[in-house]
Amino acid sequence: MRTSDEDEVSNPEILHIIKPVECPFFTGIAHKYDDRYPEEKLAEYIPEDEYKQAIGRINDILHSHWPCDTVYYGCGFVLGYMTCGLACLLPWQCIKGGKKQLLQAIDFMNIERFLPHGLFIEYHEFGCHRSCFYIRTKTERDMEQLEKKDEQMTSLALQKNKENNE
Repeated sequence: MRTSDEDEVSNPEILHIIKPVECPFFTGIAHKYDDRYPEEKLAEYIPEDEYKQAIGRINDILHSHWPCDTVYYGCGFVLGYMTCGLACLLPWQCIKGGKKQLLQAIDFMNIERFLPHGLFIEYHEFGCHRSCFYIRTKTERDMEQLEKKDEQMTSLALQKNKENNE
């Protein structure tokens, strides 16, 4: 089985892998990711302050949606046995909302911060209990994906405006 470090070496597009610094939730997403600037890998692409702001934004989003350890974990996991696992939905629901907001923020960060520097950041989950972010050089495929998402978001906004006006 290959590790994420081996993936980094074997894929020349991947410049850096941002790994979790805290234990991940059972869905794979972590509460916090490493914000250290890998100068030897990214110095020619993006300034340190922009990089730290972007990773700080990721960590802020996750922190604001992370369930309180004592309340949600206590209720979710301790009572999980008595409720046949249904109580585990409490922390999962909070984290699910945070992940959705995180993915939207990543799209925005790609457009505003990373693409102008020739980079692209993406979130990856590897089954349960593992996730990371890849920072890699941008490709034409990345541009096409962002254009499609932009078109979808624009059409949804137009549809909402139309519904509100009716």
